[in-house]
Amino acid sequence: MIKMVPRGVSSTADAYLTPILREYLDGFFKGFDAKLRGSHVSGPRVEFMGSDGGLVDLDNFSGLKSILSGPAGGVVGYALTSWDAVRKHPIIGLDVGGTSTDVSRFNGRYEVVYETTTAGVTIQSPQLDINTVAAGGGSCLTFRNGLFLAGPESAGAEPGPACYRKGGPLAVTDANLMLGRLIPSYFPHIFGASEKEPLDTNASKVAFEKIAREINDSHELKEDLSLDEIVYGFIKVANETMCRPIRALTEARGHATSKHILASFGGAGGQHACEIASLLGIKTILIHRYSSILSAYGLALADRVYELQEPCSTFYTRTNKEPLIARLDKLTSDVKAELTKQGFEGKRVHVERMLNMRFEGTDTALMIIAEADGKEDFEAAFEKAYKSEFGFVLDTKSIIVDDVKVRGIGKTFDSLGESVYSEVEKLDTRLVNRGKAGSTHSVYFDHVGRVDDTPVFLLDNLEVGDTLEGPAMIIDQTQTIVLVPGARAVLTSKHLYITLE
Repeated sequence: MIKMVPRGVSSTADAYLTPILREYLDGFFKGFDAKLRGSHVSGPRVEFMGSDGGLVDLDNFSGLKSILSGPAGGVVGYALTSWDAVRKHPIIGLDVGGTSTDVSRFNGRYEVVYETTTAGVTIQSPQLDINTVAAGGGSCLTFRNGLFLAGPESAGAEPGPACYRKGGPLAVTDANLMLGRLIPSYFPHIFGASEKEPLDTNASKVAFEKIAREINDSHELKEDLSLDEIVYGFIKVANETMCRPIRALTEARGHATSKHILASFGGAGGQHACEIASLLGIKTILIHRYSSILSAYGLALADRVYELQEPCSTFYTRTNKEPLIARLDKLTSDVKAELTKQGFEGKRVHVERMLNMRFEGTDTALMIIAEADGKEDFEAAFEKAYKSEFGFVLDTKSIIVDDVKVRGIGKTFDSLGESVYSEVEKLDTRLVNRGKAGSTHSVYFDHVGRVDDTPVFLLDNLEVGDTLEGPAMIIDQTQTIVLVPGARAVLTSKHLYITLE
């Protein structure tokens, strides 16, 4: 790419990361037959998730391509299971993990950024546009200077939140436990020194009572806040923290947040999804059956990707357009040849042709894909993208092409079947009787207070078409989903389809 300094920093980062990655991969391959290594069209394929959401083979995998590979798997997972090419509803992905929340947006194609700054290091490498905020299940809860704070510090896995029985600090998980949004009897018994004990509700309660006294002593209200109000106050702060990067991806770029669908996943996503959607004005939430392990599921669904790029540094004019298209044609044929070698041919290969363009005198380049109308009018596409991003166009400036790039995508699946939206339209739904609940539990909800007989349904006992109305909880082996009052959930073959009033 054009720009020597970021390219030099990227090369240095790659030189640091790749040997460590290779050492790990060598250890991985030692446990397998030698045939597993290398590209075998007929034998098993070993592929790795890249930061741009595509799978790459061993020969093309490097440290630079692996930086965001974990969150990228989740983006691919929700994009491929939630997108409908006919209805074209844009989707926000909310991945609530242990220490952080990853947020992204999908509108028919992955939003990729080509220059990012991570921990002060500027990297030039294609990465999915994922915003991370320090608010997850393990984010520490503190009261400082009259403010409720959730994060950025994390309790981590060791010692973990207070309820993990290892003397850890108060965290978001403790708050959910206190509010009844986690049920110890359904949660794995893997805590304490023996790693065989359940979650410790009492440890969370003792720690919250201590912080509650501090909070009530610090304010001048006529009445003290109840313990539930204080605990829920921390959850509200955590939810608002998670909403911040979502607004940056939508409203800050001219998209109406309320017109999106929220795809919630990650271990703690189901406990926060309804309230976050409500804060953002979103009416529909999708929670996949495998939502707590959707990053891993996304790996299985992802497409193989191979891309080539060359520096260019020329003006985009009518005279120069033909040589630029010729260079794209050459890269296209090289990309297709490589994907053919990897076992992808014909309609299973999709090619994206791009120019990295900027106005003369500026240093902000945008990677542009021309409209798929056969004309490849990159100038019109660049001006449209520039206006959308910055709100204006520099009409008097010439356009410079910094780089030419071709990305080839080998489709892993021809089709992933019917979309969840068309399935819901045709589904025969029936309201589930509360008697079908496995148990009841006391749960705190905003504006309602404690609902002592909140029904708890086991997902495995529900059938396609079953409809639940909040307040309720839905639990399976890897996640807990909280339905707030006014929410309605329909179980489809692959999703929980939730609508809010």
